Parts: sequence; C-alpha cells; structure tokens
Amino acid sequence: MDSIVKQISFIGKEKSNEKDEFEANEDEERNRFIGYQCEKHINSVFINNKWEKVNWLNENAEQNKPYDFEVTVSGVNYFIECKGSTSNSKEFFLTKNEWLFYLANRKNYRLYFVSEINSQNPTIHRIEDLLKDMEEGKLIPCSSVNRKVKADRILFQIIN
Repeated sequence: MDSIVKQISFIGKEKSNEKDEFEANEDEERNRFIGYQCEKHINSVFINNKWEKVNWLNENAEQNKPYDFEVTVSGVNYFIECKGSTSNSKEFFLTKNEWLFYLANRKNYRLYFVSEINSQNPTIHRIEDLLKDMEEGKLIPCSSVNRKVKADRILFQIIN
C-alpha cells in the first residue's frame, strides 16, 4: 500500500518539459451535465435509503469541493464523490485535490460511479476504499485505451 501511495504522491511536485506537455481537449460543459445527471441519480438512491442526512452539495450550483455529498448513516458522517459516464466504460478521473482529500479522509470517503447514465437502468458501482480496491484488483490506476489526461488527474478503471 505504501508503494502505491508513493507512486502517486509525486503528482504536482515536478513539472515536465514544455515540449512534453499537451493540452487535453475536453467538453467541460458536457462533462458538467453528465456529472450533474449522475449526482441527481445518486441523490434519488440516497433519499430512498432514508439515511439520517443527505446533503447534495451541488444541487443548485457547483461548490468545487473534493466530494459531492455529505451523508450520515447510523450516526457516521461520510463524504461521497460521484463519477459517471454515458457509456458502459468504467473509467473515471480523480483530481489531485480529490485524491488528497480521499487520503486525508479515507475512513469516511466513498465513491459512487454511475455508468450508462442515459439508459433506462444506469449501473451504480460503489467503491468503499480506493487503495483497498486497488490491492484487491478491483480497481486499477490505468486506462484500457490510449487517452490524453489533463495535468493533476489520476485515471482509474473499475474491474468486474
């Protein structure tokens, strides 16, 4: 586990040569819309669970926090990050800030990934602990296809 943390902890500490840098083209508006749809879907699931507290931080406007929900279950507070896709791909990114927040709050951090959000039956993948799931081979920090990734992001792939 320490080796995984050390391998990823370099993010943002060193700058590469300018000739090695590139700019990834992303449709930020589309990504925000997909993210909102996934959060909306997860919120409906959380409300149906009748937990003590469900606070959807981005319901009215993006709050730019490293998590999307604060929930209380059986007296325990959790920070929930939501990721998603319109496809059946099970790949997602964490920003450097999201990763650092996870490390600082590992015990109370959960991640929910929603695939095929535009389908009749979106699939939800719940990740209890990113590092534990990597150790168990359920999650890997790489993509199955060639991708350009923006700086200060970590790519993960859910393995099922």
